[in-house]
Amino acid sequence: MKKFLAIAFILFSALAKIQGQTLTALPSTVSLTEIAGATGTFNITATGTTWSLIDDADWLTVSPTTGTTDALITMTAEANASALSRSATVTISGTGGVSPQTVTVTQTGAAASLT
Repeated sequence: MKKFLAIAFILFSALAKIQGQTLTALPSTVSLTEIAGATGTFNITATGTTWSLIDDADWLTVSPTTGTTDALITMTAEANASALSRSATVTISGTGGVSPQTVTVTQTGAAASLT
């Protein structure tokens, strides 16, 4: 009976901890211009979780990349010399079983020039 109560207490404590944890990222889409140094932002709202983020583009720099509280995330892009737009995904993961969040970043293509 003591083992059962100990296990029940541990499970109850873990469940209570998970229920208080949240992670959101808004907006879920960000548009950047084609110029070098173009910036955009999104907000992370975090409660009871440590979060970290990664992006899948070598042309995008994101900061900060880790935290334990709410944060404003700034993204800075390199110039897009192509006439085509490009996109990247920023994935935010948190501890404690919170659902990962994603932000899609789109950078416009350079204006076509007539020569």
